[in-house]
Amino acid sequence: MEAAAVQAISERMGWPVLSVNLTAIYRSLSSSLLDLSRSLTSSVESAEYAHEWVPARNLVLLAVATALADDSQFSEIVLGANM
Repeated sequence: MEAAAVQAISERMGWPVLSVNLTAIYRSLSSSLLDLSRSLTSSVESAEYAHEWVPARNLVLLAVATALADDSQFSEIVLGANM
């Protein structure tokens, strides 16, 4: 779902989309969001906070985006983060 939204936004803005497979980075982590055989929490208690998350996800994405931007000589990086 996120990938489709990114694709639609980038097409509208005329920006290229660069995809990077981060599987190797997260292979050994225990997040239920990374293991499709595990079920997700369905509780709405404290719904404003994630019950499942990928550890350091935004930090990793920003680091990879910075490396790609530097290599491609992009002048800006955009990160949409929640909380």
